[in-house]
Amino acid sequence: MNTQPNEQKKQLETDIALLDELLGVEARKPGKAAALPAAIRIIESLEPAGGKSIPVFPASYAGDDESTYDLSGIEYDEGETVTRRLKNKDSATRLENDTTKVVRRIKSARLCAVDSPQSQANRMEPAFIEDDELRPLVPQATASIPKRGNDGTESILTLPHRVADFRVRLSNHAETVALAIKAFAKGDALPLLKTFPTSILFGFWDSRGQGTKHARILLSRIDAHNIIPCRRRSQYTGPYSEDEFREVILDHGKEAIRLSESGFTQTPGQSLGGILLDDRIGKIERISVLSLSDIARINCGNPHNLDQTNAARRYLFALAALAEGYERSKGSHRLRSGCELIAIGTPELEFRGAQPSETKAIRELYLTRDRLIAIAKQSMTVLEVETEVKSYAVSSAILKVTAMQDEKEIKKIREEVGNLKLAWEKVERVAKNAEAKAAGDNAKEKDRKAAEDKRKKADEAKNKFEEALNEAGDLWTSNEISENENNGEEAQ
Repeated sequence: MNTQPNEQKKQLETDIALLDELLGVEARKPGKAAALPAAIRIIESLEPAGGKSIPVFPASYAGDDESTYDLSGIEYDEGETVTRRLKNKDSATRLENDTTKVVRRIKSARLCAVDSPQSQANRMEPAFIEDDELRPLVPQATASIPKRGNDGTESILTLPHRVADFRVRLSNHAETVALAIKAFAKGDALPLLKTFPTSILFGFWDSRGQGTKHARILLSRIDAHNIIPCRRRSQYTGPYSEDEFREVILDHGKEAIRLSESGFTQTPGQSLGGILLDDRIGKIERISVLSLSDIARINCGNPHNLDQTNAARRYLFALAALAEGYERSKGSHRLRSGCELIAIGTPELEFRGAQPSETKAIRELYLTRDRLIAIAKQSMTVLEVETEVKSYAVSSAILKVTAMQDEKEIKKIREEVGNLKLAWEKVERVAKNAEAKAAGDNAKEKDRKAAEDKRKKADEAKNKFEEALNEAGDLWTSNEISENENNGEEAQ
């Protein structure tokens, strides 16, 4: 007899009870909640794949004159400066017209952002696309917009603003989405959980809609502590010197030339060279914070349904733990070229605030993938989370209406389409009259020829109207009245 299913069922019941004691409605009532942790912090010690003696490349950002790292607690060398040549790109002359700028050299920094919370969220959410076991745990849907050369279709789990992204908010399901956001703002998370659970987990801001703003429940970031910024110098050696190029190619001409920019001659360069950890106190850490207090604010139904609310909180806990551990489960954090980080030891899990009575059991559950998946699946059943693939499509007409703020332009489009409709109807009546005249047995050849010509003109007018109508979309309907029609113009 196979006892495994019974053991799994018993384990699931135990895990449900454990999470209800941590996050359930009864457990989180005022007074009782003070005895429970507010958050879970996960600290993961990381190291460059090439070792601490190899520079690692954090995220870079645009600075005043060049790209730079996000540094805090900067210490400069005393009195040491470097001079950088800033080329005048609008000039065809060489270095004579270049300017110089004095730049202070950074000696060290206490903190360097290696990967931001926004970037980390964008790495965690695709876990529910890429992982075969995690994909069935959230609704899979696509969003599409008109694009040149392709249909502009992508997964909703890759949209930067999630449920508030215009590809969802303005889609053919716009009304359903708006109602879900409105319900969430009023305290009922169920509609949003059934369609966009990761939006609740990673946050969204409906800034262009109802204004609803929801902070992420799970936050992660990677930082390097006590680092030394490095500079990278390079040298490209081309096949020509300037003298040889002038002699062989320009026949000793005096034309202004830019050999290095074209890759013809040697090109020295320098750029950001990554950061090096201080060999004594330098370290890299990934810190994730899962807010249990935020999960405990999630409710379902109006009035609230106890079973669904508890299931929703368990569901979000399971999704958060699975998403947070996704990059770790792949063996390394491969962030970008020159920045692959490996874990040193096991992650440290801390309870912030009060300590729960079942500390060890919660830690074990958090780090056990198959048990988290079982909890998520059971919660989906209770919540009736939609699993069918849905398509959110945005029409060109809706985009046009949204993008065009000038009412005069919109009125102009409506009038042009209306006038094309009138023109078509006019020639259509003329064509029908001509065809009627040419239909008799005694009709003359010139009447048949005239009818064919007028039918051709009517068909051309119809095509022009239909093209304009398709382009205008929802900006014009059959009830619109053009100025000409309003003025009583009649077809002759």
